[in-house]
Amino acid sequence: MTNDFNSLDIETTIIEWIEKKWKEETKSHVPCPIVPLFGHSDDFELLQPLKIMQRKSYDGENRFLCPKPIIVLKPGKIISCNVTVKLLDEKDCALDLKDQACLSRPNDEQMDLLLERTPPMSIRISHRFEKIKAKLCFLVDYETLDSTSHCLIISDSFHFLRDRRRNASSLTAARLVRRLRSTGPVTRSHQDESSS
Repeated sequence: MTNDFNSLDIETTIIEWIEKKWKEETKSHVPCPIVPLFGHSDDFELLQPLKIMQRKSYDGENRFLCPKPIIVLKPGKIISCNVTVKLLDEKDCALDLKDQACLSRPNDEQMDLLLERTPPMSIRISHRFEKIKAKLCFLVDYETLDSTSHCLIISDSFHFLRDRRRNASSLTAARLVRRLRSTGPVTRSHQDESSS
């Protein structure tokens, strides 16, 4: 019986199969929805970048991202301007509605055309937001003498500090367990010996 395949044919077949599976995988993978395909702006910019480390806001707190974002308009002939804020992941993909609901923001900020900037935006991210890193996307709708247009400004990525409240109680419990293991449980006879 003759063997029609040699080792080179087998390798080629395996490589072709892998490439076919890879193409199927990449075709079936739905790309993340990138924020609407508006152009990045040369006319608008953040006054200051956001700090790299941010803290989430817990129930009853007013802990805002800092510095509070301000969008500055470069001098021009803009009649009106509105800014909407959305959350993005690190790859500039819009997050789902559940994550967007963790963003507390003013509705649409009207730009003060006399000062050529927005007021400072009080933006909070709820402690229910599960991701560790995020970006902000500012969708700017503006009107000039000639037309209406849109653009976007994307902040740098920022990280959230860990949840200190949740870790505080477990840390206290861990210290208590270590203390009990090192000294042993306190019994009546130990207390009597230490008092004498």
